[in-house]
Amino acid sequence: PPRRSSHLNCGTSKYADAGREQDINARIVGGWEARAHEFPWQISLLWSGSHSCGGWIITENHVVTAAHCTEGYPVGDFKVVVGEHIRGQSNPNKQTIDLAGYVEHPNWDDYTMEGDICVITLAQPITFNEDIQPICPPSLTGKDDYAGYEATVAGWGTTRSPGGGPLSTELKYTNLPIITEAACKDDPFVGRWILDDMICAIPGYNNDRDTCQGDSGGALSAKMADGRFEAIGIVSG
Repeated sequence: PPRRSSHLNCGTSKYADAGREQDINARIVGGWEARAHEFPWQISLLWSGSHSCGGWIITENHVVTAAHCTEGYPVGDFKVVVGEHIRGQSNPNKQTIDLAGYVEHPNWDDYTMEGDICVITLAQPITFNEDIQPICPPSLTGKDDYAGYEATVAGWGTTRSPGGGPLSTELKYTNLPIITEAACKDDPFVGRWILDDMICAIPGYNNDRDTCQGDSGGALSAKMADGRFEAIGIVSG
């Protein structure tokens, strides 16, 4: 099996079966409501007080989101919320934190979507507990090493596509299969947009599962043999 991440206190959910498949017909798009704090690295990025994007915790002082979520806006427009499950509902774990700054990838291109990643530095450290934890970094380095894995994505994005609709109140998630870069580039719809630094998860199960508006910046995560989750990609586009 793949080796364990060297980050010992990361990627662990209090639910041993976190990310499990549920009823395929249950109603992210075509997904399910997560249990409270099932994905303890999940954050909500607020812009002007409202949820705009997702993201994930990497250290007590840093979170990651998509560059297109922050581009062109002053740091003071944003806040990061950790420990959230039902948006807007108070809970003892919830922490709302100002930003000290952010750095977008130097190759970020809003036309090709290359380098669509941003590291946020927080104005104060996150207090960790079993409901608020960082995710592990990837342990595999080959281009197609995660092909064949079932990846998990989570977010508070809209739950209908096309058309969008309102943002979800509850954190939802779904699982999508990872495919090889070659297979992704062969796709007649998106293949021409795929660059070498991208990873593809296809809308699975009759194309009825996917991410949507408001999910951007969230982690594409893989659950490894030791039960830990690794961030292997980002919800972009």
